Amino acid sequence: MVPDRAYFAAQRRFAERWAALASVPVETAYLECTTWYLQAAGLGREFDPDHPTWQNLVAEVRAAADPDSVVHAAALRNEPTVSPGPVLDWAWEADDRCVRIHFFAERSSDGHPLARRHLLERQNELRDLLRRAVIERPGAAWFRGRSWLYALEAYRRIFPEVFLAGLEPIAPELQFLACWGQLLDGAWRTRTDVESSLLQAIELATTTDELEAAFPYPMQQSRVPFSAIAAIELE
Repeated sequence: MVPDRAYFAAQRRFAERWAALASVPVETAYLECTTWYLQAAGLGREFDPDHPTWQNLVAEVRAAADPDSVVHAAALRNEPTVSPGPVLDWAWEADDRCVRIHFFAERSSDGHPLARRHLLERQNELRDLLRRAVIERPGAAWFRGRSWLYALEAYRRIFPEVFLAGLEPIAPELQFLACWGQLLDGAWRTRTDVESSLLQAIELATTTDELEAAFPYPMQQSRVPFSAIAAIELE
């Protein structure tokens, strides 16, 4: 699935404001403050500013009369295949032996993965991923989630209290959907209410700290011992 043009336009506005306030090249802000490297250029998480595909995209954006359409067109060309699997999944972060939870809304069968009718399915996915992690990563020390979604009761209700009690605000991860996904509805169209609030805050921001605080739903993180959540969910 590919977000609409307005989504990328909001990111451009944010990045250009960041460049002005931080006194950095706009190309740097495009790289560090948007999802373009992943979603438009179709590249991985290395975020290499010298990658030819990235440099070509930035050059086209800088030269275009309608840069937002350029980015949207690139995203359409590089649309990833939706891999099969559960909506709630996990990845291994070896540095601190952490199981990191991921939310793949695009895997939802009806575009409403957090609807109450899917709550039992999501909770079962949480238990399943913990079972797999116990088997595949017996040395796991931590269980972590980072997302704007923890602002939503519909997401929080999936998790046990021991995990929710660890939630704390963190700086937005500006290169990832874990931050920018709040702009999108279930069909990956831009939510005009969130867009309007964000754009207004971008215009009013006078520091990069204020820019980071511009998102209506701040990112939160919980990092708890893996054994604590596994013991509750797998008892």
